Amino acid sequence: MTWTLEEKRKYHREWMRRKRQTPEYKEWSKEYHNRPEVKARKLAQGSEWVKNHPEKKKIWRKKWWSNNPQKTKLMTYKQNARRRAQYIVGNVDIPELLDRWDGLCGICHKKVEGKYHIDHIIPLSRGGLHEQDNLQVTHPLCNWRKNNRILPNTKEVVA
Repeated sequence: MTWTLEEKRKYHREWMRRKRQTPEYKEWSKEYHNRPEVKARKLAQGSEWVKNHPEKKKIWRKKWWSNNPQKTKLMTYKQNARRRAQYIVGNVDIPELLDRWDGLCGICHKKVEGKYHIDHIIPLSRGGLHEQDNLQVTHPLCNWRKNNRILPNTKEVVA
């Protein structure tokens, strides 16, 4: 029996799909991809691809940002904290933060629905740190009105 090129490719794709599901292949792949020389080669290939395809990278980045709004906010907050010389940047868990504040605005204490801001209770410009205990969920308008002030009636949160 003689196979056409398309049949050979189809058979090989199916064979590789089954092979990749085996524990042995997964272990080998993990070890292989953690080698320093492989990581360096992949990084160089990725950098080369980005240089050659800036428009595709831009589209990919825009799509990722729209599909990951919470990660996007977190990255933006960390970047702003670093820019303001707050080098102690703790990890912030936004879903945990929303639960901790029970979905209420930390300023007006009304239910936050739709768009929200993550606000620093003690602003970075006043020496506050960018960490979980110094953050609260707010309405965008409440946050803009607060600006960089420290409010006396801020809800106490037990960590």
